[in-house]
Amino acid sequence: MANIPFLDGFRSLKYMEATGDGSDMNPFLIRHQNEGLTDTQLRAAPLTVNTGLSPLTDTQLRAAPIPVNLPGGTVTPALTASSTTGTIAAGAIEVSIAVVGSTPATVLGVSVPSGASVEWRSPPGKVLDSISYDASGSQILISEVR
Repeated sequence: MANIPFLDGFRSLKYMEATGDGSDMNPFLIRHQNEGLTDTQLRAAPLTVNTGLSPLTDTQLRAAPIPVNLPGGTVTPALTASSTTGTIAAGAIEVSIAVVGSTPATVLGVSVPSGASVEWRSPPGKVLDSISYDASGSQILISEVR
């Protein structure tokens, strides 16, 4: 907890109790007890907080670089038909599996009926983990984007 100095309406030095360090994650929380000052006097008293930093000018703010990291490169789509057991390797951005055979197939241990499909999309900056399947006795169509 800290005490922040300020001048009251009579230009007398007073202190306000405050917590926090002034950062975005821990802002100053100021508790002020009115010691008989009028609202006009309180509003007229300048409140200054010394953070050790000087305010940036408009020119400085406009000239400051704003780093933006956008993923670059090319994504590669792939389409595979399978009627066996296998695993789709980790690292895909998007995977879709459609059961095109007349019997169900198993994906991640779950039976997926004929005619149904499942799809996964990774959040930005992430990739999917490996996906196991068993299309023995059926047929699946696998669409991947890497």
